[in-house]
Amino acid sequence: MKQIFSVHDAVKECFDSYEKEVTRRINDDINARKSELDNLLKQKETREINRDAELKRLQTLEKNVFEHLQNIESAFSNLLTYYN
Repeated sequence: MKQIFSVHDAVKECFDSYEKEVTRRINDDINARKSELDNLLKQKETREINRDAELKRLQTLEKNVFEHLQNIESAFSNLLTYYN
């Protein structure tokens, strides 16, 4: 009977070791994927910030171009009036 407990204990010890190793590997994999997802989220947030800044820059550029266009049209109109 003592031999049965020894076999049982040996098998239990093997499975306990296996469970610990599998659990460690799963946790390592989860942590690695979490880090990867955190990095992707940071990249996404950075690009969104850059997108907003670029949108503002383009809107300012559009406003400046429109102002220059108005100045040119006004100057052209003044020239037409002057020469007519």
